[in-house]
Amino acid sequence: MRRRELILGAGAAVAWPLAAGAQQSGRVYRLGCLFAAPRDAPHHVALREELRAAGFIEGKNLWTDRDGYGLRAEQFDKHAAKLVKAEGDLIDEGGEAAMRETQNETTETTILD
Repeated sequence: MRRRELILGAGAAVAWPLAAGAQQSGRVYRLGCLFAAPRDAPHHVALREELRAAGFIEGKNLWTDRDGYGLRAEQFDKHAAKLVKAEGDLIDEGGEAAMRETQNETTETTILD
């Protein structure tokens, strides 16, 4: 049960900054990703399901960075810089190395670990 609570909490944490200002009609929210784990890992799938349940639909009002999965640690810095330059709404990353590289690139973009 604790794993389910963690996943639900992560989903809420991602959805909250995107929805905090109320969804604007026609707006596409941008979610950057920085992970060593592949996109089809269970926790990533669960997060996307929670976002969908909160009304964020990929291809409709949510763009998700598909290049940010399955990265090696030495790729984090370049991808983090790319995400910050793209000026997304939120960067979701996993692990200390990804977090460190993201924090080195920005203090303005919301980061979810």
